[in-house]
Amino acid sequence: NRVMTVLLGIIQSVKTSTVLEDAFLVVGTMTTALETKFAPYIQAFLPFLYPALKAHEDTQLCTVAIGVIGDISRALGDQSVQYAGPFMQVLLENLSSEALSRNVKIHILSSFGDIALAIGPAFEPYLDHTMNMLRQAGQIMPDPVSRFSNGCR
Repeated sequence: NRVMTVLLGIIQSVKTSTVLEDAFLVVGTMTTALETKFAPYIQAFLPFLYPALKAHEDTQLCTVAIGVIGDISRALGDQSVQYAGPFMQVLLENLSSEALSRNVKIHILSSFGDIALAIGPAFEPYLDHTMNMLRQAGQIMPDPVSRFSNGCR
């Protein structure tokens, strides 16, 4: 597919965050449109996905990359089982990062559900870690000040 080849070229050559975000959003849209036919492109895309997932200082790019994991998992369904381990590993590392915004971490918890729904019973090895993270997230008290951080009171 020429579109994916062009997208990978853009992702590889452009280092501007907003362009990368847009390219990742297009990849996510392609996974949704192509579903299992996206499988041939995954190996070429993963080397770009993982650095974006680790870009903790760029919360928007990291959030978009997390969303792409959900897109890939939903598109490939049970075929995504081979990627679940590496996806879960990087997502769990991100959850333990002090540098990553709590707002981004919320998206990670959502992506656990996407992966679990996609791979079904094969999610069992990750269930304990996921449940522990959800328990910890449930114990965090919201910051009342952040509720009003958008200027509206």
